[in-house]
Amino acid sequence: MTDKIKIYNKEYPVKFGNGAIKRFCQIKDIYNLPGFFDHLRKLDLGSLKIDAVEDIALILKCAIESGSELKGVEVSISQSMIFEWFGDDMEAMPKVIGLLHVSLPQNKKKEPREKNV
Repeated sequence: MTDKIKIYNKEYPVKFGNGAIKRFCQIKDIYNLPGFFDHLRKLDLGSLKIDAVEDIALILKCAIESGSELKGVEVSISQSMIFEWFGDDMEAMPKVIGLLHVSLPQNKKKEPREKNV
């Protein structure tokens, strides 16, 4: 399932899944999922350090690329455009972090499985 996010009045498909994680990890030279989650935990999001904001912008860029690939549409957006959007819309980054949080595998609600009788 893909979500949608509006950046400067243009809607983009977003998928925070394995494809987005893989793209992000390749760019950041992270070699496994535990490394990805460690990286996320180390981001000091409360301080709004530039490195953390840039990483959230990159994660969103990767999620937009994954979402657009799944939807079969071609979109182009730069990490720097997302970074600028975060500065122009103070609600943007918390919204993205919230979408990322609920999309991560360990945060998804598991549906109870039916038992075979």
